[in-house]
Amino acid sequence: MRKVSVMIVDDSALFRKFLNDAVERTNSAVVKASVADGMACLNELKQKVVDVVLLDVNMPGINGLEVLREIKEKYKDTQVIMISSAGNDNTALTVDALEMGALDFISKPRGSNPEANIFRISSYLKVLFNHIAINKFYSPVKKSENVAAVKPKPERQVPKSKIDLVLIASSTGGPKALYDVCGKLPSNLRLPVLIVQHMPVEFTAIFAKSLSNICKLEVSEAKDGDIPAGGNIYIAKGGKHMVLARSASNGMTIKLIETPTVNGVRPAADVLFKSVADNFSDLNILAVVLTGMGKDGTDGLRELKKNGRCYVITQSEKTCAVYGMPKSAYEAGLSDEVLDIEDIADGIIRRLNNQ
Repeated sequence: MRKVSVMIVDDSALFRKFLNDAVERTNSAVVKASVADGMACLNELKQKVVDVVLLDVNMPGINGLEVLREIKEKYKDTQVIMISSAGNDNTALTVDALEMGALDFISKPRGSNPEANIFRISSYLKVLFNHIAINKFYSPVKKSENVAAVKPKPERQVPKSKIDLVLIASSTGGPKALYDVCGKLPSNLRLPVLIVQHMPVEFTAIFAKSLSNICKLEVSEAKDGDIPAGGNIYIAKGGKHMVLARSASNGMTIKLIETPTVNGVRPAADVLFKSVADNFSDLNILAVVLTGMGKDGTDGLRELKKNGRCYVITQSEKTCAVYGMPKSAYEAGLSDEVLDIEDIADGIIRRLNNQ
């Protein structure tokens, strides 16, 4: 497989060396440039455009968000992976970067075991680089397999429908996709929306707050014991699986559990989907699978369709940052409709209208 070209941008010479070693160890990429600040990054890009920029969030001079904005405007084929340090300010800036279109982020190591740290980051980068290479060098651009495109319109009123619950799964590239989908949902969408976005524990509350700023619906990080209410979006808490259980009054209640990772992640969409299939086979479910690596969600969708009534929308390959999770669901024969990201909110509303 052709190797992707990488630029490293970080003001720490020591960490630049660490990242250089991590990138080279993937055997999937080659470092073409390594610079200490944002201006140097932009100057280098004028001379040599690379496939991926590993970009520190906080740097002297031009910060990471300003550099990201410039890259997204001028070098649209270059993917950006943010480098995030510990701390609420850095976490908030990283979430802002994901909203602006950064593919993903990696956290700077905190432990004292350099070999374990480099193995962890190199292993994750290898997966990202392989997906980038496949999408950029080998995957043909396909026309969307959706029905006739529905253009975004002003806020629509949604009549009462038979859909009881919306479930959404997303991972790599998911934050930006969720901003697009959730930001277009109307204020009178009177049913709960439960979202599993793969994120570390310190990010999901800030992500929920950020998403709330652009949504007409109420958005919150899910809490143990929450009763899903219409017009509300619940984001699964990082580090815990979100499940839907029967309450004492036979209604829905959210539970957060710390059982082992599933598909290598916690929260996992499969855990949520299977809990709905097991406990609420009487409900009509609308499930949406957005961009992300791996196959999380596929097994859960299979259970939802086997045990009850579930309609599935998957994001199209050409609009995914990483066509992993939607592809898995599609190839398993579980997708009822494939839509471009800009059409998914309309697809949700149209499905509610068609009940």
